[in-house]
Amino acid sequence: MAGSVVMTVVLETEPEMLDELDEWYDTEHIPALLAQPGWLSARRFRDAANPNRVLAVYELEDESTFATTDFSQMAEERSAAIFAKVSLVDQTVWSAMAD
Repeated sequence: MAGSVVMTVVLETEPEMLDELDEWYDTEHIPALLAQPGWLSARRFRDAANPNRVLAVYELEDESTFATTDFSQMAEERSAAIFAKVSLVDQTVWSAMAD
């Protein structure tokens, strides 16, 4: 089933933080989100021109997914430490125009 919503998040960090950010995304953040109803997939990309910028693309069932998601894992100590070391460049929610 394809979702009707895509959320993109662009983060930027220092080069020495990239390995820790990758490990957190792969082992904690993405698995925690995908374990919740409505979160269908997640992929990450590195900016070819600026490897300190990371794009995360999340596919969601629909916009109601945000209302039913437990974001408490984001407040955990490790996640808070990660967020303190990155800059949110952009976060956008995109809705499908047609099937």
